[in-house]
Amino acid sequence: MGGLIRNSNKIQLIGYKNFNMRRHEEEKADKVRKGVMSDMRKLARPNLTFTEIISEGKTVEDMFTREHLQDLANAIEKMVTKTENKLLLNAVILKSIKPEVGYFSETMQDEKKKNLKVYLEAYRYKSSDLFSKARQASVKQSIKIKKTGKLAMREMS
Repeated sequence: MGGLIRNSNKIQLIGYKNFNMRRHEEEKADKVRKGVMSDMRKLARPNLTFTEIISEGKTVEDMFTREHLQDLANAIEKMVTKTENKLLLNAVILKSIKPEVGYFSETMQDEKKKNLKVYLEAYRYKSSDLFSKARQASVKQSIKIKKTGKLAMREMS
């Protein structure tokens, strides 16, 4: 996986942009760096499964095309079993698209920018099915935590 990250200009660009957006946070720079590196690995993992499903020779760029959206969904279903990991992966994918749109805009690649925005719309539509169970489980867990907190507050008073 490290080789994929080192050889993928797309993953490196996304990581660089995400690091630059967060580098001025109050946290220590090392913590931000480790978080960005973790996100880069999370983005590389579905690519490995994605290339397994489609064929060798497909790149990270292919994951972000509407033609391969169903293949990406299949890869996510195949590789992720825990619901919280699905939501984390969804967040990483969404967080990866934002810097790409800006990069395409800055480098005057308007057609790629337009295609990526259309992909984002399709991905969000697809994710409503793909991540619905994970979202529901997260909501239930949140409600459970709130109820537990309220019960503890009542017992304290």
